[in-house]
Amino acid sequence: MKLPKQFYYKKNRLQQLKGFYYTVQTGSVSQAAEKMGLNQSTVTLQIQSLERDLKTQLLDRTKKKIKPNQDGEIFYHMVAYYLNGIDSLYEEFLNKKTQATSNVVNIATHNIAISHLLPTYIKKFQEQYPNATIGIKNITSDEAIKRLYDDEVDFILYPDINPPSELFSQVCFAYNPVLVMHKDHPLAKKRGEIELKDISNYNTIRVEKRLITLPVFEKMFEELKFKSSINFENGNCDMVKNFVKAEIGLGFVSELCVDKDDKDLIYKKINKYFPVTEYKLVMKNGKKPSILAESFVKILVGK
Repeated sequence: MKLPKQFYYKKNRLQQLKGFYYTVQTGSVSQAAEKMGLNQSTVTLQIQSLERDLKTQLLDRTKKKIKPNQDGEIFYHMVAYYLNGIDSLYEEFLNKKTQATSNVVNIATHNIAISHLLPTYIKKFQEQYPNATIGIKNITSDEAIKRLYDDEVDFILYPDINPPSELFSQVCFAYNPVLVMHKDHPLAKKRGEIELKDISNYNTIRVEKRLITLPVFEKMFEELKFKSSINFENGNCDMVKNFVKAEIGLGFVSELCVDKDDKDLIYKKINKYFPVTEYKLVMKNGKKPSILAESFVKILVGK
């Protein structure tokens, strides 16, 4: 369909799109205006003119929060892709002009991935790019998404993360949860599958809740009244295994943390009760990554 020749705010089409984009992203016209350095009425007029030009309503306006309707959701993803691309034009131009990119790849992830997942892939990457520097940010997934938006990291890697829909995400790895116990623990000698009621008879040790956020996991803990005398803050699976090795209790960890050479510990599968943990790689949609970041991603996903 051919668009009308005369547009209100036609000379500032990019501002229109940004006003709509930030309003959907924040759920608020006032917050969108603050991000853009404009007053609220200006952003409101931009969105209204955009809806008139497109001959459709894009937003459902309620007292609590502004949300996109079906058309708005479709248009939002289109706008997000192109705005992110525009934001990266300057960097991409300089890269092409100088035929060089930054020699730094910045990654945000959590301590389990840093300790047990990344080393193998970093080694492969450094064999191909010995002069590259890798910056690793050990932060929460919420903070990682914020830094991704602010272009402080090239990509992020987290388990069971649900990033905003305008970001690109891809499942790279999947790991089963396992029960870890000392070789002399009574359950280590149990034949057949271990039932949840068996586990509830003993003290349990687990990585802090924000690192394992499966609703099913929390529900099981609550319903079966699992006993847990150790509560970690900023904990990791290596800490859990060390407490288990000291015969303080049973531990819940990812099979990513399994050390087959450690003869003091025994691991039992519990994926009958708990789903696999999926690690997702998340990047900005529409923004072309640097050559180094793109190469690292290809190594991670096996291309």
